[in-house]
Amino acid sequence: MSEGDGQSAYITWENFNKNYLSPGIPAAYSISGAAMIEMYVSEKASRIGLRIYIDELIPLPITPLKELFIELKNDNKKYYIDFSTSNCGLYKNFYSMMIFVIDSIQVGNKKPVESILDAVERLRDLISNVNLLSEEKIIGLWGELWVLDKLLDKYGDSAVSYWKGPDRSVHDFRFEKVEIEVKTTKNEERIHVISRLTQLEPSPECVLFVCSIQVVENSTTGLSLPEYVEINRNKLQKNKVIENYFDAQLAKEGYSNEQKQYYNTRYYLRTEPELIEITNNTPRLRKKMITDLYGEKNEARFSDVQYRLNMSGFGFGASDPRYKKMFD
Repeated sequence: MSEGDGQSAYITWENFNKNYLSPGIPAAYSISGAAMIEMYVSEKASRIGLRIYIDELIPLPITPLKELFIELKNDNKKYYIDFSTSNCGLYKNFYSMMIFVIDSIQVGNKKPVESILDAVERLRDLISNVNLLSEEKIIGLWGELWVLDKLLDKYGDSAVSYWKGPDRSVHDFRFEKVEIEVKTTKNEERIHVISRLTQLEPSPECVLFVCSIQVVENSTTGLSLPEYVEINRNKLQKNKVIENYFDAQLAKEGYSNEQKQYYNTRYYLRTEPELIEITNNTPRLRKKMITDLYGEKNEARFSDVQYRLNMSGFGFGASDPRYKKMFD
């Protein structure tokens, strides 16, 4: 990347994506011009951004878009403005923003903060009507699609009706007096967020399993969320009614095909998923504990209870007959 003849020349987005983002190669490029600027890609392409070096400390604004970061940092005793994003769904638009900022500073002689705010405003106008899923919701939906994929193979397209999570049901899947709560994490251990006291409680006359899924990001292997959506959709045997139901469930989860370009991060299984049967011996917080300690009158005083539970060593994998009965 270099500047010449009054304007900057850069590799195209397609080549930037192909050569650096997809392989996940960390890199930094110095942009020639009056100001010292670097464009960078972090390890595994988890973040892209600009480092705009400055001669004196200046106040920085708070970006109106939570997916973008404007930070003051120090590198070898020299300060710089770090303008970046870690939302891979915005990378293509953010790349255009970086080019805009660089040209505004190097060619248009604008101040860094002014250039950044102009670029942010352009992006805000572009995505003002787009509500993107958080990474937590992306990997959560990815995990539910993994389970649905398995159930479709075993039970056929009727398995779509087993998917209850989008309906804000007690558990994510329910069929034949079996319930499955899907928990997906990027942690190296099976540490999962339990979002409410009833989440690990089976419904009456049902057996509850947690399907523990560990994923890791990789730009070259695995499946993106839109790719997994299509894998499941292709198993619906062209049944339009069921396909429409499937799309309706996705919509309830906040996913839209019109936004699929924003979800290009690929995930693959870090470990073999495990099933964990919830029994009276399973360590967990329960409403009964609060009732026993403080009585029914005080039970309602506790709300929005969340906690992290390490479920390592609780479950069984694909070689276990109970796993085979569930998915194979």
